[in-house]
Amino acid sequence: MKKLKDSKLLKILLIFNSVIFMISFSISVAIVLKPFYYVQIKTLHIQEKTGYTYQEIKEAYDDVLNYTTLNHEFKTGKLKYSEEGKNHFKDCKTLFMINFILLGLSFIIIILKRIFLKDIKLKKYPIEYWSSWLILIIFLLITATTLILGYNKIFEWFHQIFFLGQDNWLFNPAEDEIINILPKEYFMNCSILIVGILFITTGIIIGKEFYKKRQNHAS
Repeated sequence: MKKLKDSKLLKILLIFNSVIFMISFSISVAIVLKPFYYVQIKTLHIQEKTGYTYQEIKEAYDDVLNYTTLNHEFKTGKLKYSEEGKNHFKDCKTLFMINFILLGLSFIIIILKRIFLKDIKLKKYPIEYWSSWLILIIFLLITATTLILGYNKIFEWFHQIFFLGQDNWLFNPAEDEIINILPKEYFMNCSILIVGILFITTGIIIGKEFYKKRQNHAS
C-alpha cells in the first residue's frame, strides 16, 4: 500500500479525477437546477420578447429538460419543433449523459480513495488542493480567452467542437420555437454559474489548506 501511495502517476491520475468530478458536478448543477431558468424568464424578459406566457415557456423548458435528463418523450410544450431541432436535443442528451457518467465514476473513485488511500498527498498537500489550482488555471485561461474574443465566438466554438459536423444547433426560430425561449444570455448565465461554483469550491479548498499551514506554523 505504501508503494501505491508513493506512485506519482497515481497521484496525477487522482488529481485529474478530482478535476473531472468538480467540473462535471458544477455542470450537472447548471443542467438540473430548473429554478435557475425560471428566475431568468423574468430577468431576461423572455415573455415580453417572445409573446409566450410564463406557463408556456416553463412547460416547454421542462419538457426539453425532462427529455435530455430523464429520458422522457421529446416534447416542447405548445411550441413548434422540427426533426433537425429534435436531433440537436438528442445530441445534447448524449452529452448530458456522458457528463453524468463522468460525475458518477469520478465520485466512486474519490470514495475509494478516501477509504483506501486516505492520506495520499503530493508535496505535502492533498490531491484536492492541486486539483483546485489546476481548475483555477484552466478557467482563468478560458475567462481571459472569452474576454479577448467575446462570448459569442466561444459559444460558436463550443458548438463546433462538441457537435462536430452538425449544424442543427443553428435553429430557425420559425420552425424551432424553443430557441426563442433559450437566448444566449441564458447560456452565458449558466457558464457564470458553473464558473462560480468552481471558484467557490476551489477557493474554499485552497483557503482551508493555507489556514491549516498557518495554524501549524503558529503552533
